[in-house]
Amino acid sequence: MLHLQNILAGALFGQWAGFFMACVLSATGATMCYLLSMLCGKSYILKYFPDKLSFMQKKVNKDPKIQGCPEATAHDNIAS
Repeated sequence: MLHLQNILAGALFGQWAGFFMACVLSATGATMCYLLSMLCGKSYILKYFPDKLSFMQKKVNKDPKIQGCPEATAHDNIAS
């Protein structure tokens, strides 16, 4: 569907203005989705999927490749 939107933007606003608008609006939409998930996603996951979350945390903690990774240890326990 994204390609159709790009073509439509080019047809309506011209090639360069449509290209610029498609890039900016796609980036804005992706940023809004990320921020929304960052604000609401954790509580949603904790509320509706606590079993799967604890299962995944156990799997991550057991993996020896992840043990030395600073990104994995920064968020040791999401549920807390």
